Formats: sequence, structure tokens, C-alpha cells
Amino acid sequence: MSLVNVAYAGVLTWSNPPLKRLEEQALIPMFGSRPVELGLDRDNRFLKVIAADGIYKKLFAAAFPGEKEPVTLGNVTKAIACFERTLISGDSPYDRYHFQGDEKAVSDLAKRGEELFFSRQLTCFQCHGGFNFSDATVTAGQPERSITFHNTGLYNVAGSTSYPKPM
Repeated sequence: MSLVNVAYAGVLTWSNPPLKRLEEQALIPMFGSRPVELGLDRDNRFLKVIAADGIYKKLFAAAFPGEKEPVTLGNVTKAIACFERTLISGDSPYDRYHFQGDEKAVSDLAKRGEELFFSRQLTCFQCHGGFNFSDATVTAGQPERSITFHNTGLYNVAGSTSYPKPM
């Protein structure tokens, strides 16, 4: 899943639907073992490295004023989540085309692709709707709702591509 517009995500992963907070999700690549991503140890030695860096020491003190020890695991995940929430695509070519009336922002081929995307023949829009092309979009104007997942035809199909794999 892309981090672009993740601030509007009502759910962060299909494999763990209750995971809805970016601060919690940040822990998975840090400490996860399947797969190992960052491979950090649970003893949080990396916090000592961050705290010893003069630049990070100043930045954390400024971001979390009044805290005696601002470099904590909780504050690291807050900082990551805050950054992720800034990754907004509000000025993409698609946005300029649709919301700013810039007819030249997207190519004719992209316009044709959009027609197919919204066609009854392909019905891509059924699962990929709204401004973020996701059923899982949550905004202040739209109260939280139950998150749905869609069978894309990959499940219960016999053969080497079936998911989950037969035991």
C-alpha cells in the first residue's frame, strides 16, 4: 500500500484490519520478524543512537518540549506517523484535471483509461471509489464506517496461484 494519502486510510492492511493507527503500524517494520525489515532489537538500542546524534537530540527536544527524555519509542513512532500524514497528493495531475479544471494536466490516453476505469464493463470503481480510490478512506466529512474487503478472484482458486496455499 502506498503511503500517499495514508492519513485518510481507515485501515492500514488487509492482513490486520484492526490496525488503524500509523503509530502502531510503524512498529511492524521496526520489530517484525515475518518478514524482517529493519531488524531492530526489542531492547531499543537504536534509541541510544538517535539520542546521541546532536541534530536528532535538538529536533526531538523541540518536537516534544517539556519531556525529560524526548527520545522514546512512543515519540519515534509519533514522529514517523506525523511525517506520513504529510504525504498528500492534492496537486497530482489527476487532481489538477478534475478539481482545478486543467484539461492538459493528463493525457488523452489517461482520460480514456479513466473512462474504462469507471465503465460498467470493468467496474474498477466499485472497489476503488472516492477521492482516494479506496473503500477504506475516512475523512472528517465521512464518519468512520465498517471497512470492507473485496474478493478479487484470487481466493479458492485451485492451482499454483491459489491463496492461501493448500496445506
